[in-house]
Amino acid sequence: MSKKVFFPNLDGLRFIAFALVFLQHAFYHLFKQFDNGHLIQKSLLSSFFLAGGTGVQIFFVLSGFLITYLIVQEINSQGALNVKNFYIRRTLRIWPLYYAVVIFSFLMYPYLKSLIGINSDLCSRPFYYFTFLANFDLIHIAKTCPGRDAMTQGIIWSVAIEEQFYLVWPLFFAILPKKIYPFLCLAVIACSITFRIDHIGQPEAYFHTFAVMGDLAIGALLALVATYHIKFREWIINLKQINIQLSYLFILTIYVFNGVVFDFKYGVVIARIFFDCVFAFVIITQCFSVNLPIRLGCSAWVSNLGKVSYGLYMLHPIAILVLDIAYRKLHLDNSIFMYGFMQAVLTFFVTIVMARFSYTLL
Repeated sequence: MSKKVFFPNLDGLRFIAFALVFLQHAFYHLFKQFDNGHLIQKSLLSSFFLAGGTGVQIFFVLSGFLITYLIVQEINSQGALNVKNFYIRRTLRIWPLYYAVVIFSFLMYPYLKSLIGINSDLCSRPFYYFTFLANFDLIHIAKTCPGRDAMTQGIIWSVAIEEQFYLVWPLFFAILPKKIYPFLCLAVIACSITFRIDHIGQPEAYFHTFAVMGDLAIGALLALVATYHIKFREWIINLKQINIQLSYLFILTIYVFNGVVFDFKYGVVIARIFFDCVFAFVIITQCFSVNLPIRLGCSAWVSNLGKVSYGLYMLHPIAILVLDIAYRKLHLDNSIFMYGFMQAVLTFFVTIVMARFSYTLL
């Protein structure tokens, strides 16, 4: 039996990724009250309260790294990848909660919305959600009936893409020789960049599988380099604390002002690749560096929440819905800052309770 792979600091990174998604979904209406158009203020606020896409991007790079690292570790220790067991593990990990949320979205969501007098028809097509193709339905909705989907459904698109990745990715590693692995990742990255350029400004550039696969492939390439490039791994292990500090500060600065830094033609495509790489750098240092100035897994409560990040991510739209219904029934106006802030905070704690319960049950 091979030793179980576990990187404790990545639980903290998972929580940060979820927090960025949650801040946008739960605090967006509050953010708009302070978005007065000033460049610095807008950049600072949007970096944290309109950063749901960044959180999802971190999840993609992290998934590509972890899944590929696990695959190559199994190949190195066992001589081959057991694809059947890989699929079983992913199915047991993802499907129960995924389908619980899908069923809720199409059966319970319309009823709950009717309780507060909202009976608008949705444009979502159930087939795409039950078959892990939700991202393609979101492209359809964005083009033909924008806004006519539920957050409880829309949140599923990124999980659908990861499941598509999990379906195909291990087959390449089971069939191809090791020397081809890096070229596979580079080919996927190149195709993804080309696709994003061809569809810039369109929904496909954000939701399409080909656009997103570049994020996952950069994470995968990182896993290969960390496994097979000994000198690189030793360099990461022995990085001086000051160098890591300066690197993290640089990353944070560019991230906060990315709207200015990448404000040029194809800047959005270059920014995507740039942040894939810097997120990969954060991942690799958090996994292997011994001189870390900040360990994302050092806080017990953050680490514990990171362990249930899948539940937090999938269930927070339901918590938002529940609190929204409660506020409407109690005639509380969430456009008033205090009431809106209390609603967002309560939503966070309700999400934690739901995620912990689902982690135990599902």
